[in-house]
Amino acid sequence: MSLEKWEEFGWLRREPTSAGEIKGLLGIVDRSLTDSKVEAISADLRFIAAFSAALTAAATALRASGYRVATQAGHHVRIFPCGSVTRW
Repeated sequence: MSLEKWEEFGWLRREPTSAGEIKGLLGIVDRSLTDSKVEAISADLRFIAAFSAALTAAATALRASGYRVATQAGHHVRIFPCGSVTRW
């Protein structure tokens, strides 16, 4: 399914981005990955840091494509036209 279709469904909205925004987001990814390697914290917290890095990397890809996730109630659950449910 295309990003344009996601926009049509109201899941994404177009929004201009900048090189500075992308650079900042990639900095967050790097920081989170670095945090995920700190052995002085619990495995749970390291996992949360790694998950945060993955989520931010995905958001960065959307922003680099000129999109942002549309804000709406129940934004963690997405029902796709094929009938499957994905939890974000």
